[in-house]
Amino acid sequence: MKKAILCGACGRMGKWVANDAEKQGFKIVCGINPNGKQYADFPVYDSFSQVSEEADVVIDFSLPEALTELLDFITAKKMPAVLCVTGYSEEQISAIEKAAEKTPIFRSHNMSMGVYVLNRLALQAKKLLPDFDIEIIERHHRNKADAPSGTALTLYEALKTENSKPIIGRNEKSGKRESLDIGISAVRGGSINGIHEVCFLGEGENITIEHVAESRSIFATGALKAAAFIINKPPKIYGMEDYFNNLLKL
Repeated sequence: MKKAILCGACGRMGKWVANDAEKQGFKIVCGINPNGKQYADFPVYDSFSQVSEEADVVIDFSLPEALTELLDFITAKKMPAVLCVTGYSEEQISAIEKAAEKTPIFRSHNMSMGVYVLNRLALQAKKLLPDFDIEIIERHHRNKADAPSGTALTLYEALKTENSKPIIGRNEKSGKRESLDIGISAVRGGSINGIHEVCFLGEGENITIEHVAESRSIFATGALKAAAFIINKPPKIYGMEDYFNNLLKL
């Protein structure tokens, strides 16, 4: 059985990972969470400096503020890591890229396998519908701090052209829609786990491709599958495309 250290162990997603780990062939050997309390059959530490357990991989569902200590730990140990956190600064992204020169790092704005397929379908639709307007709409629970979501921004990056312009949160200053605009709208409220829509809007017809996250367990499952995939890989940054390309080879 593969062994993992779980960073952000006491958060909602951390508990989902802990709950689903055994089903994916993992044992959580310890958790990291400042001021966290033990709730399962593994210890929870305040920091990586307290970790003495051996592990194959780190799974991180914490906060951007925890990144520096995590990168110091995995680079010193040459231990793979799956980063499931959004909202990194440009400086932090640079630090991740530097760390990936020493140890493999899997990073995705959204750990759902279905969201990756949404991205691929949207790219295909764009090729087939080049004259259609594109709008991206995402909905999340009231406690999600960053907006638009990292997944919505990833969808924009995939769909944009050289002259595309992101229109984030349309208002009276946005003006009339230009042909190369791509709108990005965020909705926050309730307990929504995550809904992403990519709308292709033409003359007299519209197509919407939608992904609905019915349970947070899909993100835990995705993180655990990514963790299994990245163990024993050479140092570099990996993502969902690498995971799915590997599946296609099997």
